[in-house]
Amino acid sequence: MRDTIPPMPATPPALTVELSRARAFWYRQQGLAAPVADTPHEVVKQTGWVRTLGGIDAYLAISARCPGLTRAAVDEAVASGKLAVTPAVRGCIYLVPQEDLGLVMRFAESLSRPRSEKEIIKAGGTWSEVEEVATAVLEVLGSRSLTTDEIRAALPPGAVRSFGAAGKKIGLSSPLPVALRQLEFGGKIQRMVATGRLDTERYTWRKAKRDPFAKSKVPDDPQARVGRIAERFLRAAGPATVKELAAWAGISQTEAKAGLEHIGAVPVLVEGLGPSFVRAGDEELLARVPTDVEGWRLLSFEDNYTTLHGGPGVLVDPAHHGHSVKRWGSSERATLGEAKHLASRAILWGTELVGFWEYDPDADAVATGLLGPAPRGHAKALAEQAKALGEFIAGELGHGRSFSLDTDDELRTRVAEVRALGSGVTSTTAKSAKTKTKAKAKTSTRARKA
Repeated sequence: MRDTIPPMPATPPALTVELSRARAFWYRQQGLAAPVADTPHEVVKQTGWVRTLGGIDAYLAISARCPGLTRAAVDEAVASGKLAVTPAVRGCIYLVPQEDLGLVMRFAESLSRPRSEKEIIKAGGTWSEVEEVATAVLEVLGSRSLTTDEIRAALPPGAVRSFGAAGKKIGLSSPLPVALRQLEFGGKIQRMVATGRLDTERYTWRKAKRDPFAKSKVPDDPQARVGRIAERFLRAAGPATVKELAAWAGISQTEAKAGLEHIGAVPVLVEGLGPSFVRAGDEELLARVPTDVEGWRLLSFEDNYTTLHGGPGVLVDPAHHGHSVKRWGSSERATLGEAKHLASRAILWGTELVGFWEYDPDADAVATGLLGPAPRGHAKALAEQAKALGEFIAGELGHGRSFSLDTDDELRTRVAEVRALGSGVTSTTAKSAKTKTKAKAKTSTRARKA
């Protein structure tokens, strides 16, 4: 989509609110003030699509908003199709409710198709070649679920040619990846996690069992599609700026403005954030949302609450903006006031980011660290939450890695940094079943020797 849509006309803000009120509204919309649903499907539908990065944090994000959640409940929602793992905004993989699957696939295709067409030409191929490979893929899949490598091996000899040096130069070895992507966007095949769990980036492909476009008609008009994307974003993150919507969706600010105009988004002014928008009707809820929020929340890595507004700076007391933190995706450090993506998971007191936590793989426990002292009389509650979360991770998930390339050594480094903050509490959760088994084996060995 080209950046040619005229800007929205200037409209006076419906109301002006302080940043603390905007944060309280984000907290409410994110399902952190009170549970909004009791199933993984409804949680994601109500509070926003969840990034899947190959670690455990999709589970953590949902469990923070759904007390008593089990991993099996999330896995079952994915296996049944109530939740789907799919390319969505910016081409990133998200967990989305079935009702939004057609929308996100059509939107992701609109971002991906122009780039794919250019890459195919650069690699020396043609789009008709991609379509021929797609037809062959459907024939070999049949009723099976196969990985990309298994599909390649099952195709007839010569069905997929190598793009050679030209393809290697642009990172496209053959037409197969593009063919799979187009089949997925067309609703012909379905992406499934290979292990049945979300803590992986290994996928299998199978023929789609249902039409992803049947639940809701996806608009043909690009501006209307962006409007629906904007509505989903404001449901989870309003009040939000045009720049924040554009960055999240992977579109231009002009396109973001047009989408907001299409849904009649209401302008509001957030002190410290600037001109922002909410869904029509939400301005009334924003005006009266309670701001005296208390209580601990231990959030997931890359949680929507900490990432949808350009980073954690808007959630942190300005006194801590200069605090040095590790950034995700970079070896360089940043300050809390400027970082967009944090390496460690956040701790909230009320709506404010006040510290960090990590899972210690050696102790099977959650370590916490705060930027300042815990509110008087509430340190014990943090310890209890840390203990419960450690038990959930040890018992239900089996590891604490945040993303597919994360390692236990990286976890240990982050744990040390969290503990260096002080003022936090290290949970004394029981060891995982794996650790208990090791301890029992050692005891039995000593007994035999005695």
